[in-house]
Amino acid sequence: MCERKVTGTSDWTKYEIVLDVPDSASKIGFGAILSGEGKLWLDAVAFDVVGNDVSSTDCPCSQRHREPAEPLLPSNLNFEQV
Repeated sequence: MCERKVTGTSDWTKYEIVLDVPDSASKIGFGAILSGEGKLWLDAVAFDVVGNDVSSTDCPCSQRHREPAEPLLPSNLNFEQV
C-alpha cells in the first residue's frame, strides 16, 4: 500500500490488496506496520481468489519491480562505515 498510505484517525475502513500469486507458491505471509504513535487494528482478514478482471494493487516499491533484480542478501555484516 506504499501509494495508498493510511494516515490519521478514521472509523473502521475496508482496505483491499490484490496481488498475483504464482501457482508455485506454497505460503503467503502478511502483516501491518504502524509508523509513529497510535493504534493499528486488524479484523476479519480474508484471502480470496479473484479473476483476471480484478486489477492488481501492487506498487513500484515492491521488490518485484526493482531493475535490475537486487539480490536479497545480507550486507555490511562487519558494520563498517561505507
